[in-house]
Amino acid sequence: MRYKPYPRYKDSGIPWLGVVPVDWKVESIKRLLSVHKGINHEKNPIVLSVTLNGIIIKDIESGEGQLANSYAHYNPVSTNNIVLNPMDLISGFVGKPPISGVVSPAYISITVPDNCDIDYYVYLLQKLYYEKILFPYGKGVSYDFRWTINNETFFNLPTLYPPLKEQLIIATYLDKTTAIIDTLIAKQAKLIELLKEKRNVVISEAVARGIDNTIPMKDSGVEWLGEIPEHWTAPQMARVLLRMEQGKSPECNNNVAELNEWGVLKTSCVNNGLYNSEANKTLPSSIEPFSQYEVKENDVIMSRASGSVNLIGSVAYVYHTRPKILLSDKIFRLHLDSSVNRIFFTYLMGSFYMRTNIKMAISGGEGMANNISKGSITKFKVALPPIEEQKRIVDSIEERILIMDGLLANASKSIDLLKEKRAALISSAVTGKIDLREAV
Repeated sequence: MRYKPYPRYKDSGIPWLGVVPVDWKVESIKRLLSVHKGINHEKNPIVLSVTLNGIIIKDIESGEGQLANSYAHYNPVSTNNIVLNPMDLISGFVGKPPISGVVSPAYISITVPDNCDIDYYVYLLQKLYYEKILFPYGKGVSYDFRWTINNETFFNLPTLYPPLKEQLIIATYLDKTTAIIDTLIAKQAKLIELLKEKRNVVISEAVARGIDNTIPMKDSGVEWLGEIPEHWTAPQMARVLLRMEQGKSPECNNNVAELNEWGVLKTSCVNNGLYNSEANKTLPSSIEPFSQYEVKENDVIMSRASGSVNLIGSVAYVYHTRPKILLSDKIFRLHLDSSVNRIFFTYLMGSFYMRTNIKMAISGGEGMANNISKGSITKFKVALPPIEEQKRIVDSIEERILIMDGLLANASKSIDLLKEKRAALISSAVTGKIDLREAV
């Protein structure tokens, strides 16, 4: 649809707003919206959390994300409030609670008066987050960590006040149009999940059963593995894993190292079998680097510990790396016997079978305590073909997943473009850059 602008504009006097429709007003947030506060009388309330993907209900019984022993000081909210996270101006979220519940007193809870439409102001506040308009008014440890804004600063900021009828028109149009975009995004996300599942099946079957289905099979002697080709072996990992080298984790700066600086890898450097050298923190120049832990091409590395269970035990082959990148104490460098192809080993460790074993072996409670020990890893049993066959299996896997990886890239790009279109539409609509009165 081709959108047209309003007939007449005026200068808002605010850089991030620019010109606005001539009959729209500019007011401070506190003149229009107010802090919502209440007293929680529920002993077992529904606890809501503001996340990047929306306001969700916390699973208190599981203990995941438990915030407090008592929720007496939490703020009751309903679907008639707006809640935002002022503690994360990088990836925060603004929205209406899906149901009535309580939220952390650290969040900003907002009441919207009758002369304002709640949905319009949700979209407007989302623009403030998505376009980092709030960012210059915040403060924190660094630009990458806990960049926050306090209540007083937030409520003194300027915002828009269109006529109520136009607020309703804009919100109604955005509800309908963003719902269509969100459906398209969801379809692409579903496609990505299906492609990833198919990709994992291809890899898992190839590394556990081989690529020639005419070869006779035998019992591996390992319950979870089942049958393997009769000429394969099923050794303990200790037989093929010569050494596990662990780095060090000195106190680092919370930013990515420049090319002329040393960086220490974060646990997220290995994800879904891929290595990312940019997932690092800068080693201060005052600390002498342990250069023996520098990552090299052809290394095989494993994430030992992480806040995410899915990252623990994740293994990657280092095809390329930038210089001056060091192992941390949460990253292993694996030294393999000559009977093992390194890329085959990477695929093997990412298979359904090995991921199941890894998750069962993880020790520690929820959060960063989660880790996997060297002892657990060396006790794993693996299906192992002759070295020449490993190379053929690798070639077959990479040929089969090449098309799927292309489809995954296209789907991810489509999601990014749809999100950009959604954000641009919201931005233009809530600031009056497009006139939607005739569209609705």
